[in-house]
Amino acid sequence: MAAASSQYTGPYIVSGLMDSETAVPLNRIRLGDNPEDGKEFHLQSFIARNPLVLPIDQIERTFVGAIPVCMEMRTTSGLAIDNLLVTPKGDLILVECKLWRNPEARRKVVVQILEYAKEIAKFSYADLEAAIKSALIKSAPKDEAPKPSKTLYEFAKTSPDALEEPEFIDQVSKGLRRGRFLLLVVGDGIREDLEDLVEFVQQHAGLHFTLGLIDMAIFRAPSGGLYVQPRTIARTMNIDRGIVSVKDGIVNIESPAPPPGGPRSRTISEEKFYEDLTRTDPKLPAAVQSFFDRVVSDLGIEIDFGQASIVLRWRAVDVFWNLGFIDTSGELHTEALDIQAKRVGHRKLSDRYQEHLCALIPGAQITKGPVHRVVKASGQRIEAWDLLADDTRRDGWIAAIVEFMEDVNATDTTG
Repeated sequence: MAAASSQYTGPYIVSGLMDSETAVPLNRIRLGDNPEDGKEFHLQSFIARNPLVLPIDQIERTFVGAIPVCMEMRTTSGLAIDNLLVTPKGDLILVECKLWRNPEARRKVVVQILEYAKEIAKFSYADLEAAIKSALIKSAPKDEAPKPSKTLYEFAKTSPDALEEPEFIDQVSKGLRRGRFLLLVVGDGIREDLEDLVEFVQQHAGLHFTLGLIDMAIFRAPSGGLYVQPRTIARTMNIDRGIVSVKDGIVNIESPAPPPGGPRSRTISEEKFYEDLTRTDPKLPAAVQSFFDRVVSDLGIEIDFGQASIVLRWRAVDVFWNLGFIDTSGELHTEALDIQAKRVGHRKLSDRYQEHLCALIPGAQITKGPVHRVVKASGQRIEAWDLLADDTRRDGWIAAIVEFMEDVNATDTTG
């Protein structure tokens, strides 16, 4: 369980940072306390119209860009999922909305979202399409003539990043078979006891999906309108796929035996990155993961998984340095480091690091463009495999990182 890095207090409205006027606190609305302030369905509708309010980038970056599909989608057992969203790459997001004034709801909400995941994992792609169509028909205004329901892919292809339809269907089907979803519990005023419940689930099994808790704080603005402040309260991390079942309100999860050395936390974003990298070159994932594990343990480098990349970051006192990222095609990008070094007035830091990499790869050189400098060979970006093919090159890359860290520590980069 990774807790949120900060806890927000109530916001204030001020006319300007240098003005002497009194800051005006915004009054928080507790959904459900007053019928005029909204109910759970209103929160569902708000999410369906404004999916960007969900802080998905803080939970699983591979799910960023999610598109709302429908509300109140029924499962085979009759359970209704509050909101269903899909990414252009065929990943599914299930949302359960709750008003935390109800203690019974707080106790049952995690069980509910796990049961939704179990039920949806039984679906075929055709089953999912049928459930979506039924939900869309049910939610259509009763005074309007029925309209043809959109398919799931028609929702996804509104994004320019959408896969081709056959690949999209394949990715959705794979996610259904594996039970690989992003599960979001969204509510107004998440209590600490709910975090404890998620922690309990996480400690007792490895979940293949990611579960995030989001507090949707809503405040009434003095001049009218509302101020919405989403906040990630907590999230789970995947360890190994477990078999999840819910019977009579009791969650039962069977975990596989841990691998040698114990289980290692991972995210869905990480899983999907290595799957895509495998399609590029089957030998790359093991080499990349072994190298990254080494620099994390030996040098304190941090690893950050994006939508289609893995980034090496080193946190110095004044800068969070990007030492390069590998995309799913296997290419190594070093231009971000050059841009950072240029910004602090010490481009020589990046030059020396990139020159060290060039020395490891025959024919590689620093290509100087109008904005940044980057390592290329034969006019193309170097491949990660070029630095991971043997021990000499791997050790050389690590030496380049160590040298860069020493250079930064010996240089004033505060600008």
